Amino acid sequence: MDADDPEAKPRCVYIITYYDGAHIREKIQRICDSFSGQRFNLPETHAIGEQIQRMADSIKNQRNVFDRTRQQLRQQLMEFDNIAEENGMQKASSTIFIYKMFLAQEKALYQSLNMMKTQSGGLIGYFWSPGEYEQEIRDRLSSQTATKITAIKDNYAIEPPTYNKVTDFTFVS
Repeated sequence: MDADDPEAKPRCVYIITYYDGAHIREKIQRICDSFSGQRFNLPETHAIGEQIQRMADSIKNQRNVFDRTRQQLRQQLMEFDNIAEENGMQKASSTIFIYKMFLAQEKALYQSLNMMKTQSGGLIGYFWSPGEYEQEIRDRLSSQTATKITAIKDNYAIEPPTYNKVTDFTFVS
């Protein structure tokens, strides 16, 4: 059972050894087939050591490939990050960090757009703003031809935000 996965079902392994014979083999195979499991034939006893060594070598090779891949990926990311040079001097900020911030901004934008409703070829969305900024918001959005702002002051079914305005004096640091 995988300790990381709480929904993993426990696994059971049954090992059945018997002297080889056609009759007993058919009976055991029928019993095993009645369960929803898999059957694996063990190699001959003299070949078990060789099989174990082959599996150990395979695991070692796969681990080496994994480690090399991880190292090359890390090296590739470091080279990608060093591309951002200006006049022979490296920038103070990381290119990867800048891209990460850009992607976070794009994700937030699309999440907000996904919360809007489409109506007659446009998007309709509601937002909260302090009343003192209403005129400033109207002024800034007035240059946009496809924007219409309607203030809803009463009779709304939208839950108000939980943010409370703070000043430098009331802010807890």
